[in-house]
Amino acid sequence: MKKKIIGDLVKSTKRGLFHIVGANVLHNVIAFSVSFVLVRILTKTEFGQFAYARNIINMLYIIGGMGIESGIMQFCTRADETGKRSSYLHFGVRIEIWFGLALGFGILIFTHFVPLPVEGSTLLLRIMAFLPLCFHLFQAGLQYLRSLFWNHAYAYMNLTNSSLMLIFAISGGLLFGVQGAALFGYFSFVISAVVVFILIRKESKLKDGRINLNRQEKRGFLNYSVTAMLTNSITQVLYLIDTFLIGLIITDADKVATYKIATVIPFALNFIPKSLIVFVFPYLIKHKDHNLRKLLQKIQLYLGGLNIMIFSFLFLLAPWIIRYLFGAQYLEAVTPFRILSFGYFVAGTFRIPIGNTIASQLKIKYNLIVGIVTTVLHVGLDIWLITTYGIVGASIATVSAITFSVFLSAYFLYNKVLVKTQ
Repeated sequence: MKKKIIGDLVKSTKRGLFHIVGANVLHNVIAFSVSFVLVRILTKTEFGQFAYARNIINMLYIIGGMGIESGIMQFCTRADETGKRSSYLHFGVRIEIWFGLALGFGILIFTHFVPLPVEGSTLLLRIMAFLPLCFHLFQAGLQYLRSLFWNHAYAYMNLTNSSLMLIFAISGGLLFGVQGAALFGYFSFVISAVVVFILIRKESKLKDGRINLNRQEKRGFLNYSVTAMLTNSITQVLYLIDTFLIGLIITDADKVATYKIATVIPFALNFIPKSLIVFVFPYLIKHKDHNLRKLLQKIQLYLGGLNIMIFSFLFLLAPWIIRYLFGAQYLEAVTPFRILSFGYFVAGTFRIPIGNTIASQLKIKYNLIVGIVTTVLHVGLDIWLITTYGIVGASIATVSAITFSVFLSAYFLYNKVLVKTQ
């Protein structure tokens, strides 16, 4: 058994597993550093305003690309011809550009008539209006790299982008305060997107052999992409709706800032299971008849052992983590931080591996059903618990919704998906 594990690690290392995991570790460390730096540069109220506006942008990130990156991942991986892969990429990018522009102008128009409940965040949201477009163009290039199994290039570009994010966040915050931090966010995505498409164009010769997709191929691509977008958007709402509703119900920038601090580490830690899935997912697509049940159990065994240690560490050291990383003014975040850390254990060990296993078999309609039911439950719990218990109630609502989604996803996986693949 020990020799087999070592052998698996050696094979995975050669294919770029540690490049992906290492880049994702550094990416999330740097992303965490951005929050850490902004907490120190901005006042608590300014950070709350920034966090609220950015939380809305993060929600729009989910729909801003219409799920095109998922379509690129699936259809470019499955395509055997270079010309077909190139065609799917160009078709998807054109849609992202038009939709991203429409979304950006829509934000500007909406905020002109409807100000946000957290004072000071409306202007910041206007500044960030076209961030989803820049973000998704970069992501489209990254997913194309994954479809080619260029794991090393994917890792290097991911790391480049996160490094630029830190540099420009610090520069913008120091030079122009909270508005500079919002504005300078564009630079990291624009530069990264330009570089990744130059790399793709140079190495894969996108102009060579490009073919026209027929109507059925375009429809299939869009149907999968939009379904994936709806599924991912509903799933990600679990991590974003709390902050939005806290601002809506409590309308206190300081409370928003405190809850945002409670979420930073538990939510960021999702990179651990996601890094493994990033590496494994293309192989699952190519090898549809693989023994998914055994593979999933192996993934959950390794992740479970690691995640229980992480959760224990975070739970015990929560007061010191909050005090020394973010400051004594955020100590109110300790209790929701502990609750959300348990939520990470549940999501990182069960929800993320199970949901991606379902998606790898093109059964994303089940993930969509889980997402819809879970979101309805989550919003209802949020309204009740935030009104009653404030930010602690928000964290309880999130963990409850995550746990419920695990049971529902597991039901679909073992009764609808794996049964047909064995």
